[in-house]
Amino acid sequence: LKIHNSATSKLDFSNVQYGHAFYVDAPPGSGDIFYSGAWHTWLVGGLGPGGNEIYALDVTNPGNFSESSASSLVVGDWTSSTITCTNVSSCGNNLGQTYGTPKIVRLHNGTWGVIFGNGFKSSSGDAGIFILTIDPSTGAQTMYYFSTGVASSNGIAYAYPVDLDGDNVADYVYAGDLHGNVWRFDLTSNSASNWAVTPGPIFSTPSGQ
Repeated sequence: LKIHNSATSKLDFSNVQYGHAFYVDAPPGSGDIFYSGAWHTWLVGGLGPGGNEIYALDVTNPGNFSESSASSLVVGDWTSSTITCTNVSSCGNNLGQTYGTPKIVRLHNGTWGVIFGNGFKSSSGDAGIFILTIDPSTGAQTMYYFSTGVASSNGIAYAYPVDLDGDNVADYVYAGDLHGNVWRFDLTSNSASNWAVTPGPIFSTPSGQ
């Protein structure tokens, strides 16, 4: 069986020496964000084993889905080499292969946000989450990184925001790492400078599990 692939010429899937080429292999997330006086629908996703990268597309108008409109559709594309964070220097070292589904939420500082795990096999081996905030007035983007402080071949795929009081604003983020720890990140402050991981994991699997 031979199937033609425009990116890799011909691939023989029956060959014992076949090696799969990964591309955009993580499940994307979508949601609505309000900025610049209008609602926008974003699609945000990672590459899974395809690379250390996260992307965001403005998919508000399906009629814009064409190569000629690509520059307006792509509202963000961050790699471990290009991503920068306001609160952490060289945060690209913490961006690994992005497996989880990003979540779009409203945050206590009045911005919209995209939350995603830092992924696996990063240069630092750390486990943490990234939060991208979008200013509701200007659409300006600001990236933050929050580390668990456990960096030894570690990483986080999925991060789950939780709204505890039903006001449609994310209060905490829960995430599990590769070492069997579950972490809680406190986002209840109206200042991003006060957002932080709760010291120590809130749960750890027993030794050997």
